[in-house]
Amino acid sequence: MKKIALLLALVLMLTVTLVSCGGNYDDGAPDLGDDKIPENDDASNDVKADVQYDCKYEAYTYNVHNGKTVEITAYDFDYVGDGASTAAAKDEEEIETVEITVPDKIDGLPVTKIGSRAFASNNRLAAITIPEGVTEIADEAFWFNDSLESVDLPESLKTLGKRVFNYCPALKTLDIPEGVTEIPAELCDECLALETLTIGSAVTKIASKAFNNCIALETVNFDGDVSALTIENGNDALSEILLGK
Repeated sequence: MKKIALLLALVLMLTVTLVSCGGNYDDGAPDLGDDKIPENDDASNDVKADVQYDCKYEAYTYNVHNGKTVEITAYDFDYVGDGASTAAAKDEEEIETVEITVPDKIDGLPVTKIGSRAFASNNRLAAITIPEGVTEIADEAFWFNDSLESVDLPESLKTLGKRVFNYCPALKTLDIPEGVTEIPAELCDECLALETLTIGSAVTKIASKAFNNCIALETVNFDGDVSALTIENGNDALSEILLGK
C-alpha cells in the first residue's frame, strides 16, 4: 500500500509540474493589491468573467476564462523541457531562431485567444502556426519580432488587434482569413519585407497605417468588393495596387 501511495504522489507531482496556475478563479482581477486593481475597459460589463491567471504549461503562460477557454499570454523562449521541440535554449554566442506551433488545447481546454504582446519583442521567433479555434489575436501580440518570416493564421480567426505585426521587418507574406471584417490600425506598420498580402473577401475597412511603409509590397489578393472597401490614410502602397491611386 505504501508503494501505491508513493506512486500516486509522484504522478500528482508530475501533473502539477506540467500544468500549474498562479491563482484561483476570482472576479476577474489579478492579485495586485487593493490599490492596484486594473480598470475594466468594458463599462457595460457589470459582472466580470471568472479568470484564472498565470497558468503554466511548458513554455506557455496562459489564463483560463470561465473554466472553459484558454488565452495565451506569454511564451518563454528560454524554456527547455519535455516539450522543448517548439523551443530552444539561448546560445550565448549565437541566437537560435525557433518555429512554434501553438497547441489547440491546453489541459483539455481549447485555445481561443492570443493575448496582448504574448510573443512580442524578441529576435528568436522565425515562424508560428496559430491553431484552428483561435478567434482573436490581441493588440501587439507579435509586435517587434525581428526574425518573424512566416505566420499561419486559422480560418476561425475573427478579430485582429492593433499593431499585431507592427515592426516585423522580415515578414514576407500574410494571409488574412475570411472571418476577419476589419483590418485595424498599424497592423503591419513597418513590415519592410512584406511582398504578398491576401485579404479575406469579408473585409470592408482597412484602418489608418495598417500597411504603412510596406515598401516591398507587390501583390495584394482581394476577392471582395473593392468599391465597398474603405481604405484610410497611410496605406499608400496597398491603395496604389488595389485602387490604382
